Amino acid sequence: MRTLIASIDNSKKIQYGGKHVHQELLEKGLKELGVEVDYLYPNPITLSKKTRIALSHPFSTLRHLISHTTDATLFISMVEANIREFRYFELDDYDIVHAHDSLAAISLPEHKNLIITLHGYLAKEMLDYNRFASPVESRRVYDHMLSIELQALSRASLVITVDNRLKNYVVNELGFSEKDIVVMQNAVDTTRFCPVSNEVKLKLREELDLPTDKTLVLVPRRLVPKNGVVYAAEAAKSLYKSSFFFVFLGDGPEKQRILNVVEGLDNVLLLPPVPNSKVQVYYQAADVVLVPSVTSNDVQEATSLSMLEGMACGKPVVCSNIGGMAEVVRDGVNGFLVEESSVESICEKLLYIRESPELIATIGKAARAYVEENHSYLQHAAKILSLYRKVLSETTDCGLHTSSNE
Repeated sequence: MRTLIASIDNSKKIQYGGKHVHQELLEKGLKELGVEVDYLYPNPITLSKKTRIALSHPFSTLRHLISHTTDATLFISMVEANIREFRYFELDDYDIVHAHDSLAAISLPEHKNLIITLHGYLAKEMLDYNRFASPVESRRVYDHMLSIELQALSRASLVITVDNRLKNYVVNELGFSEKDIVVMQNAVDTTRFCPVSNEVKLKLREELDLPTDKTLVLVPRRLVPKNGVVYAAEAAKSLYKSSFFFVFLGDGPEKQRILNVVEGLDNVLLLPPVPNSKVQVYYQAADVVLVPSVTSNDVQEATSLSMLEGMACGKPVVCSNIGGMAEVVRDGVNGFLVEESSVESICEKLLYIRESPELIATIGKAARAYVEENHSYLQHAAKILSLYRKVLSETTDCGLHTSSNE
């Protein structure tokens, strides 16, 4: 079987977000299972291309430079430049084309065995991740991206969503048939993300120049509204005198807001994002992993990779009771759930964790066991492979040719 993985996000060059990591783990797992896998990711837009686009929209570019806002025409032009090379790629030699977003799915030539994994809400997330010049511009971008989502679904033989809420969105708001959707939560590399002894934990803290005498809370999140990192910052401020130390890993448009909250605090460290290939040591050095996501533009966290990586390392995770996190975490059994947007709820749970070391050890073991059983990357790849075979079988049953040579 020959498979193509396609995505607008180039996970060979960037490995910070959950989607990027998912693509790499899927490729790794499929290859270990004997599948021939190629990938198609766009190259970064060159400076000359960016300059040409900027010169073709001079007023929009000037406004962006002055106010750091974007208008719809400029934004859509940048998107088009990023995906244009997809349109000329030859797909005839592939049994399965597996796109990991709607942009890749509509940019490629049509293929009879197209599978799409949706990791989020394209149109809604564009509003969460970017600042547009006005509500009118935001609406233009939203409508354009929504049309892309609809076109992509019309091409797909099967859609995979990473949580049930996203499935409901595809069915109820985009009108896709429920029988052609499978919910499959993301995976984690359980070989790299694994528990360590207390001695190793303290040694890692010394190597990372982190305090060894504090309860260390890790917040490995992109700084965008839906990730709710500002509430973790507010919790750090509230717990300033309570022997907690917070480490934030990430960047994004919310950074200045968070800096304003933690200004003057010495129990907070803000670091840039760390590549996934190196980030496991921060999890292993931590006592708690905090994922304080919130509902933003009607978007909720799906199967948070930060949550899964923390659980794989045997850490108690504290997650908002929304989205895919509420589907994975059993409160007080393999992690903890808190009310979204509630600094008080976060603080209460962190204080409880610090005062309950024996229970926390039990929860850490349960978290690790849950991830090993349900989210191993190799197990996940095997499930994906079974879907590939099902799609190929259905294509063959319809009398269409397939080159599968398993």
